Amino acid sequence: MCNNLRSLIIGSALLLVAAITACAAPVIPTSGPPSPTPTKMSRATFVPSSTPTERPTVTPDPTITPTPPPDWVTDFVQPILDAIASRAPNFQDDFHDKSGGWQSEKWLGCNLAYTGGELVVTAEYSCLARRANIDYPDFVLEVDGRFLQNTVSDSYWFVSFRQLEAANHSILVRYDGPVEINFYKPGGYEGLHFDGAAHSGDQSNHLLLIAKGWKFAIYVNGLPLYYAENTNIRIGGNYLWVQTQEKAIVAFDNFIIWDISKIPIP
Repeated sequence: MCNNLRSLIIGSALLLVAAITACAAPVIPTSGPPSPTPTKMSRATFVPSSTPTERPTVTPDPTITPTPPPDWVTDFVQPILDAIASRAPNFQDDFHDKSGGWQSEKWLGCNLAYTGGELVVTAEYSCLARRANIDYPDFVLEVDGRFLQNTVSDSYWFVSFRQLEAANHSILVRYDGPVEINFYKPGGYEGLHFDGAAHSGDQSNHLLLIAKGWKFAIYVNGLPLYYAENTNIRIGGNYLWVQTQEKAIVAFDNFIIWDISKIPIP
């Protein structure tokens, strides 16, 4: 009986060590596209048995295979991002003490202010922020934006690019989280709506926009959102806008732009 008890104790101890070892090894993910294939650690499943010292049956969890990125990410976006990775931006602004040069129209209720390391744009209907020397037709642009207190829920902010008089393309973030993309075409606009693509309320959202020739790619908060080709409007201005029916206050930060006109089209 002592031998059976000793075998039972040793077998149980071995099971405990195996279970602790399996749980203690973390899976460390790596960042950057394409996402690696995460594999969960195997988990021990105890099968009832009349033999106390029988080892548990190990059932491995299935491997999770992520959806591969769209072709336009690898064929169009990634070569451009690789090309600018070692280049300083043509212009960047973190909106701290030495920031300046941003201007707006003298519209009623429109105001720009540098506050706490952000460019704060207040609109009672519409307000834009623009500056010289950023109107590149081919560019990579990044910016963060967030709504501040006292903003009504129908408000939105957007990046207007290649704006030529009344015609422009734009990517727009609404207060409650949808993202809208508008491409100009003769006689109107082609509009696209993406529910829940952005953070809602006062959470910050990060936009990355690539325009090269007639090709465009848009990322929201680090995730690829949309790719398009549009042969309307080759040149024009690049602006930050805020619009609302009553009042909106938006803080912009980390504005960066690269001129990629000399980078070959992939």
